[in-house]
Amino acid sequence: MSAWPITELASAARTLRRVSFGAADATFDRRPGSIPCLTTAAVKSEPKWDTARYIPARLVNDEQLLRPGDILVSTSNSAEIVGRSCIVSSVPETATFGAFVTVVRPDANVFDARFLALWMRSHAYLKAIARLKTRTTNISNIRTSDLGRLMVPLPPLDEQRRITARLREQLAQVDRIREGVNQQVRGLKALVASTIRTAIGVEFETVRAIELGSIAEVQLGKMMSPAARRGERALPYLRNANVQWDRFDLSDVGLMDFTVAEEAKFVLRPDDVLVCEGGEPGRAAVWAGQIVRCGYQKALHRIRPLPARLDPQFLVYRLWLGALDGEFADSQAATTIAHLPAVRLKDLKLALPSFGEQRRIAARLRERLAEIDQAKAALEAQRKAIDALPAALLREVFGPAKLLDR
Repeated sequence: MSAWPITELASAARTLRRVSFGAADATFDRRPGSIPCLTTAAVKSEPKWDTARYIPARLVNDEQLLRPGDILVSTSNSAEIVGRSCIVSSVPETATFGAFVTVVRPDANVFDARFLALWMRSHAYLKAIARLKTRTTNISNIRTSDLGRLMVPLPPLDEQRRITARLREQLAQVDRIREGVNQQVRGLKALVASTIRTAIGVEFETVRAIELGSIAEVQLGKMMSPAARRGERALPYLRNANVQWDRFDLSDVGLMDFTVAEEAKFVLRPDDVLVCEGGEPGRAAVWAGQIVRCGYQKALHRIRPLPARLDPQFLVYRLWLGALDGEFADSQAATTIAHLPAVRLKDLKLALPSFGEQRRIAARLRERLAEIDQAKAALEAQRKAIDALPAALLREVFGPAKLLDR
């Protein structure tokens, strides 16, 4: 393939400024005389029409009505989003654009719109945007005039169409491969649920159900407050985000002050079970002493089983089964944050086998779940490699070797 000439974007495409409207003009409900307006929230891999707001049609001139082949560009947003673009393949109804969106409208005699849209996903484009965008305190911006000065490749129109057809097929193949991996990941998630149900989701008919509070101590953690962050006897503490199913995420552990008495009350011991009160009620893991002298916040319950009565690992899997089966749903009000109060947890009925059998079941289940985790990690590695393929394909097509200086 021969090298391509380059040209300013504005010489082969129009860059159209967004429609201006006030907050009172925009609604999420259609009003008489209004039309949908795509905002920066709509600029994804393809336009998200369901994010549109409705504005009065009188605010919009004919040039600001969207057309097939238009390319939406987010021109004011967070740094990682500014410059994101997508092509409008079809327009389901009369619509416009605004709220930090610019439209690039290619000259059909010069540019194949899909070719330009693909280039606007390339590393070369993103690198150019990074140089052009300005930044305020929290927001990045790119001016419409600067967008028009971008230098873009301009192969012959027939070559653009051939390249576009080939790239779209390759990217579609990547999407199919990615979806295949995603299906396998979803299958593993379902396998986790079925594995837990098979292992402990059986009735132990010879065993009377026992309330958790009768065989374990249940206690909420320490309330967070400004007074607890003065740096006086500061200790590490765990919060809801640190507790995942059957594991801890200790990548971000905070510090909180504990008095001597509070330390005695709230510092964790190995084999304590931490249970999330909110977020995903019931999510739990067994503490193994990963951090010396570590406390926990009030958003967590600490369950300390009585010796030889309740295996902590078995309890985690029992709570996991309860969450899978919606057992804690009655502790959640639809209008409030999901919540599992201590009294509900203490009253939880457990049909338990013998302590030895609990330990055997938990050990087998942990081994099986570890195998599933290994399979999931392998799929995640595949997915990461697949996610890198589109950029590699675009780099192969739009790399510097393909371009001639103008």
